[in-house]
Amino acid sequence: MIAYVKGILHEAQPTRCVIDVHGAGVEIFIPVSTHEKLPSVGKEVRLLTYLYIREDNTSLYGFATPEEKEAFILLLSVSKIGPKGALSILSGIRVAELKTAILSNDSKRISLVPGIGVKTAERLILELKEKISHIFVSGEVSTPAGQNRVMINDAVSALLALGYPQAQAQNAVQRVIKTKSLDSFSIEDLVKLALQQSK
Repeated sequence: MIAYVKGILHEAQPTRCVIDVHGAGVEIFIPVSTHEKLPSVGKEVRLLTYLYIREDNTSLYGFATPEEKEAFILLLSVSKIGPKGALSILSGIRVAELKTAILSNDSKRISLVPGIGVKTAERLILELKEKISHIFVSGEVSTPAGQNRVMINDAVSALLALGYPQAQAQNAVQRVIKTKSLDSFSIEDLVKLALQQSK
């Protein structure tokens, strides 16, 4: 197993990159979230990797953080989800939000990911709910279970519907809940404050 690849970034695209390792160009498929963390071409980079081997496919997948790699491996364990599907999911939703959506049975949020229907989202929740809790997401905001978690998901979904990028929507909501108690909030209040944070 190749645990990581370290070298000079030779080429970078949203879902793939090439790293020069002592003169050999290593092609690595990545989620958009990892692409956002890549340095500029010509700089040194280190990616955690997962080698996917099947009779008709041998590919290397790379991740900027341990939680992205863990989530990718968990997604591969879900029936009918292959590496391309797992990569697509991680490109459409952050690991912290995916974890929250699974734990709160929020199939609606997961189905917003392009190519993921409601049935696939429900199957993903069913198969991963008991497995995903152990993933620690660095920077993850600790929030009470239940209604508050649902409110946070709904606020992020509302911002997405307004055209905000996923990362910006999630960061805006997280900034609000770091400084405000949700106990006396409505979903409308949370969205309004998040909109102010995103400006």
